[in-house]
Amino acid sequence: MSASPSRLINPSDLTEQTRQVMWAGIKRLDPALADMLVNDENISELKASMGATLRFTQDAIDRYIADGIKQFEERHNVKKI
Repeated sequence: MSASPSRLINPSDLTEQTRQVMWAGIKRLDPALADMLVNDENISELKASMGATLRFTQDAIDRYIADGIKQFEERHNVKKI
């Protein structure tokens, strides 16, 4: 992507399919973060009471998406030509 690597991006700005691929990457590369995002009551409270949103750097999004794509390719036995 052409965006600055440190630019902060709200995952809500991504397509649903891209968020799903990114989530797969988060779960594999950073399971503690995935667990926190799903189970941390403080995060849920901040989102509910203050409308807080989560943001990732462009680098992090690219890394998680790349891993999510790799998982898809592995799962579906995609061979690169």
